[in-house]
Amino acid sequence: MPFRDLRCQASRCPDASPLAPGFSVGAWYLGEADGRFHGTPLEADEVEARLEAAVSLAGYGGRGVVGVEASYPNEIHEGNLDLWRRALDGTGVRLAAVHPHLADDLGGALAHADDSVRQAAINRTAGALRLAREAEADLVAVWAGADGYVVPFGTDVVERRRRFVDGLAEAMDAAPGVRVALDAEPFEPRWRPLFGPAGGVVLARDVEASLGADENCQRLAEGHALVTMNPELGDGMEDEGDLPGTLAWSLAEGRLAHVHWSRWPLGRYLVAPGLDAPTPMEVGLYALRRGGYRGLIGLDVHPAGAPPVVALKVAMDAIRAACDRVNGLDLTALAEANDGRGRVGD
Repeated sequence: MPFRDLRCQASRCPDASPLAPGFSVGAWYLGEADGRFHGTPLEADEVEARLEAAVSLAGYGGRGVVGVEASYPNEIHEGNLDLWRRALDGTGVRLAAVHPHLADDLGGALAHADDSVRQAAINRTAGALRLAREAEADLVAVWAGADGYVVPFGTDVVERRRRFVDGLAEAMDAAPGVRVALDAEPFEPRWRPLFGPAGGVVLARDVEASLGADENCQRLAEGHALVTMNPELGDGMEDEGDLPGTLAWSLAEGRLAHVHWSRWPLGRYLVAPGLDAPTPMEVGLYALRRGGYRGLIGLDVHPAGAPPVVALKVAMDAIRAACDRVNGLDLTALAEANDGRGRVGD
């Protein structure tokens, strides 16, 4: 997919046209629960089966699954890229995101104190960026879950952040021109994250300031964000409880490239999304509409007690229903609360 222009998000008057979400799904969702982080690279027949399941939902509800995300190198790698191309060719489904697998060592990855471990993580991230560039994927999503810490006493957080920033910048300069989206979560697996949704925006600026490749510098000079955000909305609600604030940090700088909806409000155990707590989901969708978000909604939860395809249909139906409710709101009335209070309540 061509490099997407997110600069309109930072405008004070973004396009607030109705939400019409397209969805992406991780290849890990369509297989065994531990395959993403602990499994060996998938065999060709497993990849084909998962892509076939994703493609079967391409037209669900009019616009269903339009993108597949994949972990590198467990699910996608240089040796099976042609298989991915053949499986998705002409289906209307694309490779939406490549996720470098950076959870091998609980001591961290890009922020690891051991130079050899850290360099391996840099090389893997650079490999994911090269593959994403060759495959014309939307972006590379970097999850720094292993780069956090558990015991704050004695932890040099500033140094960990410096190593992460420098390592990610090195990887990006090795494969320039590809957008990165930071996958910000409040925990998992390290209890104290290196950054959350708001801190990730600050860290994104630091990474961009460290980039030196000509193509990267040209994109930045044109006002594009190269380091963006892919917040985990359900997990974020568990920690900060401020869904519109989480999204606003990224939207205000033109950095919201993708979103992952996980845990609640989608319901990990096939509870109808939003049925237990409809307000947070609709508040989040309102923030996306108000901010002019036009990216994909990534469904990142493992169903329990239901086939993945069934759970995906439940999730998409519920999100579309919530979008319909949000699209029916009068944005002017909401913005002018004193004059529109009665209408908003209705």
